[in-house]
Amino acid sequence: MATSTRRLIYLSQHADASVLAALSERGWTVDVAESGRNAVRAARSTPMAAGLLDLADGSQPHDIAGVESALARPSVCWIAIVAPGQIEEPSLRRLVRDYCFDYFTIPVDPARVASAVGHAWGMAFLTDAVTGSLSNSATPASEGEMVGSCEAMIALFRSIRKVATTDAPVFISGESGTGKELTAVAIHERSRRREKPCVAINCGAIPPHLMQSELFGYEKGAFTGASQRKIGRVEAANGGTLFLDEIGDLPLESQASLLRFLQEQKVERLGSKPNLKQMHHDARQNVSASLVDEVLEKEIRGASKLTEGARGAGAKVNLLPARPADIEDDGEFHYAVLGPKAASNGKPSAEARRFIDETTGPDKPRAQNRNAVVLAVPSGDGIEVAREKVRDLLGWEKVREMLKERTDIDTAATTRLEGNLRAARGEMVSQIVMAYCIAVTVNDSNDVAAYRINVDNDPLFAKMAADKRLRIESTAVNAEALLPGGPFDLWAAGDKARFVKDLVGAFAATARLPKMLNRSAILETLLQGCEAGDFVLRVTRADKSVRTFWKSRPDDTATQDSSLEVALSDAAALMELDAALLAPGILNGLWKTDAITLADISEYFSGKHFVEVDKGGYTENVLIPAAEPLAIAAAVAGAVKSNRVWLVNGTISVLGEDVPAGFVSESAQLLAPPPTFSSVDLLQDQLPAAWSGGQSTVHLIHGALSANFGKPLPWARTFQALDEAFRLGLIERTLDSASWPCDMGGASAIKIRVSKNGVKPPSLPKLNGSKAASADLQTHEVQDLADNIDALREATAGQALRIRVTVEIGDGSQVEQSVIDKVNVVLAQIKVGWMAE
Repeated sequence: MATSTRRLIYLSQHADASVLAALSERGWTVDVAESGRNAVRAARSTPMAAGLLDLADGSQPHDIAGVESALARPSVCWIAIVAPGQIEEPSLRRLVRDYCFDYFTIPVDPARVASAVGHAWGMAFLTDAVTGSLSNSATPASEGEMVGSCEAMIALFRSIRKVATTDAPVFISGESGTGKELTAVAIHERSRRREKPCVAINCGAIPPHLMQSELFGYEKGAFTGASQRKIGRVEAANGGTLFLDEIGDLPLESQASLLRFLQEQKVERLGSKPNLKQMHHDARQNVSASLVDEVLEKEIRGASKLTEGARGAGAKVNLLPARPADIEDDGEFHYAVLGPKAASNGKPSAEARRFIDETTGPDKPRAQNRNAVVLAVPSGDGIEVAREKVRDLLGWEKVREMLKERTDIDTAATTRLEGNLRAARGEMVSQIVMAYCIAVTVNDSNDVAAYRINVDNDPLFAKMAADKRLRIESTAVNAEALLPGGPFDLWAAGDKARFVKDLVGAFAATARLPKMLNRSAILETLLQGCEAGDFVLRVTRADKSVRTFWKSRPDDTATQDSSLEVALSDAAALMELDAALLAPGILNGLWKTDAITLADISEYFSGKHFVEVDKGGYTENVLIPAAEPLAIAAAVAGAVKSNRVWLVNGTISVLGEDVPAGFVSESAQLLAPPPTFSSVDLLQDQLPAAWSGGQSTVHLIHGALSANFGKPLPWARTFQALDEAFRLGLIERTLDSASWPCDMGGASAIKIRVSKNGVKPPSLPKLNGSKAASADLQTHEVQDLADNIDALREATAGQALRIRVTVEIGDGSQVEQSVIDKVNVVLAQIKVGWMAE
C-alpha cells in the first residue's frame, strides 16, 4: 500500500507541530480532532488504521467517555502521549492499558513517535479485523474457536492478542457459559507456550479431600494406595498454560496452597514433605470395617480394666463368650464381658438377654445360675466412639508403614508420629473401658434389666460389685442365716433337712436372693456351722447307711457327695461321734465332775439336752443332737486309744491302747489321763513299798504306783517310766529276769535292781539362767508338739527357743541295719545330716 494512503487521527486540542512535521515527513495524512466525538466522526468518514492520543495537554481527561468511544474503534491502533505521573491516574491508566499499542511520556522525540505510529499501523493492518474493515468485507472477525464482529468481541480479540505475548497471570471473568475456557485456549495458542500443553481445571468439580493431590500430585507412599509418584495437573501444564476455572469454589485450605504456588512458582507434591495429618486422614478412610471390628475385639480382650479383680473376688470370668452355652449353667457366679453385638442403652439388647435366658438355645433356659450371671456390655454410642478410636490408631499405624519406605523423613516427623501413635493407643484403650458402662443382670423380680454404671479408668468389676442395684454380695453369710428363721427364707414350713447343694445353689438360682460372689464361701459357711455344732451334716451311702458329722469337719469325700444334707439337731441322730469331742473341757457341760460314766454321755446325747452357748453379746440354749449307743461306745473307745480319755473299769485301766471287748460298759469310769511319771519316781527312795533288798519286779512297781495314785494306773504310764529308767541306766534286769519290754501279763517275770554303776541321767547343756523341759514322747505326742509350735513361739516371744530331739530305735537288742537305713532316709528329709548310728 502507498504511503500516501496512510491516514491517522491525532486527538489533541493543541497538536504538537514538531510531531505533525515528523509524521508528514513519514508520509502520514493527519486528521486532527479536538474531541472524542470528532475523532469518531473522522474515523467513520475515512478508513484509517492508526491514531495518536495526546493526554498531556490536560484537556482530554475531562472527556473520558468521548475519548473512550473513539479509542474503542476496532480498526484503529492507538499511541498515547502522557505527562509525567499522569499514567498513575486509574482512569487514564485503564485507557492506555486497554486501548493503546504503546505510550510516550513528554517531552517526546517526534521521530520515535512517528516510528511507533508506523508500527501500530502495521500491526493493525495485519489483523483480520482491520483487513475486513479496510476491504469492507462482511466476514466476522475470529480468534481461535471464537468468531464475532461486534465491538465487544473485537475488543476481546485485541485483549487476547495483547496479553498473549506476556507470561503474567491473566484473570478472565464472566458468567458461566460465556467462553472463559475458549478465551484461555485462544491466549495459549497466540503465546510462545503454544507448543506445550494447555490444561484446564474445573476447581468446582474436584472433591475437597482430593484437591491437593489432583492439583499438585503426590509422592509414592503419601497415602494409602499411593503406590507410585504421580504429577498433578498443575505440573502437567509446565511450560504451557494452566486455566483454573471456577477458582472461587476452592476450599480455603486449597486456595492457600494455590496462592503459595502462584507466588513462589514451585510445585510441592503431596507427600514430598510428609503431611502427617493429611496422610492419617487418607489412611483412616481406607481402613476396612472388618479390620476395625477385628482389632476392637482384640483390644477388648486385652483391656485388663474390664476384668481386673473379678477372679480374686470369687467370680468365674467369661471374656467375649461366643454363645450363651460358653457361660456354664453350673450354679457359680459368672462375670461375662460381651462383645459389641450386645451393645445396650436404656434396655438390655436381645443379644444380652440371650446370655441370661438361654444355655444352648431358647428351648434350654438357664436354671442353675440365672441370678448369678452379671454381664458387662458397651453402650451403643460408646462402642461407636471406640470404633473410631480404633480406626484412628490403625490410620497412624498405616502412616508409620508408609514412612518406612521413604528416606527423606526427619527426626521431628518421626517423633510427632510416635507421639500420635501413643496418644491414639491411650485414647483407644480408655474409650473401650469407658464404653463398657452398662451392666445387665436379673433384678429381684427375675426380669433382665440394664443398669448404667458410672465408669472411669478404674477396674470395672469393683464398680459393679459396689453398685447396690446389682445386689452383688462379696461377704460370706453366717451359718444361722442359712437355717430356718434366717433372713433368706430358704426352708419351707416343717422342713427338718435340706440338701447342701440346694442351699448353696439357691443364691445362684433364685432372683430374690443376693448374688453371692463366692459359691464355695457358702459351702464353707455350712461346714463351719457343722464344726460349731449348729446342725448336723449327714451323707447317705448307696447301701442306705448314714455318715454323720457334728462339731467336726466332713472329709472331702463327704463334702463332694451330692447326698450331703443339713439336718436340724432336733431331727438328727448321730451315727458317728468324733472321739476328740469326749476329751475333758471340749463339750460344754459334759464333764461336770472329774469322772464321768457312759450313762452321763448317753444322757448328754439323748436329744433332749440343752447347753447354754455364748453368741457374742448374748447366750442361747442350744439342743445337743441325739447319738446312737454304738456311736457313743465307739467314740469312747477311740478317745481312750488316742490318749484323750482314761478308762477304769474295776481293776482294768486303759489308756493309749484298744479297750478290751465288753469293758466300755455302764460300770466304767472315764477320767482325764493321769500324769506321766519320771524314771526317778520308780527308784527305792521314791517308791519304797515296791523294793526289797534293792530288788523289785515290774509288777510290784506298777502296783505301788497305782496304790499311791489311788486308782489302777494304765500300763502305758508305768511302761514309759520303766523304759526311761532302763535307757538311762538307773535300773537293770537281774540275771534271772525275763526280757524287756513286755506287756502287763509278763510284768511279774521282769526282775530289776538298782544299777550297780549308779549312772545318773544325762543332762542337756544349759546356758546360765535358761530353762529346759525334757520328756519321752509317744508318736502322737510328737504330732501334738508340731501342732503347737506356733503357740510355743508366741509364749517364748523375745526369748531364744531351742528344740533338741533324740530318736531312739530298738529295745536294747541289735537293730538290723536295713531298719536304720530306712530311718536315716526319713531323718535326712527333715534335716540334712541327721542320722542314727
